[in-house]
Amino acid sequence: MEDMRRCGAFRQVDMPYNIVRPNGLNRNQIKYIAVAAMLLDHLASAYMPMGSVAWEVMRFFGRIAGPVMAYMVTEGYIHTSNRVKYGLRLLIFAVISWIPYTYFELGLITYSYSVIYTLFLGFLAVWIWDRAPLPDSAKLVFTGLLCYFGTWGDWGCYNVMWVFFLYVFRDDPRAKWISFSLIGLANLIETMYLYHAAGMHVLSASYQLGVFIAPFLLGIAYNGQSGKRNAFNKWFFYAFYPLHLLILGIMRYNGWACIKSLIGIE
Repeated sequence: MEDMRRCGAFRQVDMPYNIVRPNGLNRNQIKYIAVAAMLLDHLASAYMPMGSVAWEVMRFFGRIAGPVMAYMVTEGYIHTSNRVKYGLRLLIFAVISWIPYTYFELGLITYSYSVIYTLFLGFLAVWIWDRAPLPDSAKLVFTGLLCYFGTWGDWGCYNVMWVFFLYVFRDDPRAKWISFSLIGLANLIETMYLYHAAGMHVLSASYQLGVFIAPFLLGIAYNGQSGKRNAFNKWFFYAFYPLHLLILGIMRYNGWACIKSLIGIE
C-alpha cells in the first residue's frame, strides 16, 4: 500500500485536482442534466413497456444520472465548507426518500433504499479514507462493508465504489476513468446475468451502456466551476428527488385508476 502511495495511486493530499476552464458546463448545469436524465429513466421504468425501443432509449440516457450524482458527491466533499453538515444532509434526505423510492419501485413499503442512501455510503467511504485515524487496511475493510450495505440501495455497491474511486483518483484522470469504466462494466455484466437468469434477452440490459456517457460529460464538458450559488440551486435536487418519486409512484399505482373513474372509463 505504501508503494501505491509513492507512485501516486492513492494520494491523500489537498491540492487542485480539477482544471478550471472558461467554457463548458458548470456544476449546477451538470446537476440539472442529471435530474432530467433521472426523470427520463423513471418515466420509462414506470410507464414504457419493458424492452420496447422507447424504454431502451429513455433508460439509456437515464443511466447518466447515477454516475453523475456520484461524481457530484465527490465534488461536494471537496468543495463544501462543512463536511459534517453535508453528510448529515445526505443522510436526512436518504431517510426522507426511503418511502417515496420503495413505493415508486415496488408499490409497497419495504427495506429497499434510494440512490441518496448509496451516495451517503459513498460519502462515508471517502470520509473514512480521507480522515479516519486508521491504517489503510482497516479503511479498505470499512469501504468493503459500506459496499455490502450498498447492495440494499439503488445502484448497489457500484455507486459507493464510484464515489470512492472518483475521489481517490481525483488527481489522475487516466486511473479515475479506467476505474469508473471497470465499475460500469461490472454493473453491465451483472444486469445481463440477471436478465438471462429471469429468462429475458441479455441485450435488453444494453441500456446500462448509458453510464459510459458520463466520462465524456464530466471529463470533457465540465468546466470545474460551481455556477451560481443560491438556495434554489442548493436545495432543488434534494427536494425534487423524493417529491417526483412520490408523484410518479401515486400515478403509477393509483393515479390512472382515479382519472379513469372520474371520466367514466372502465
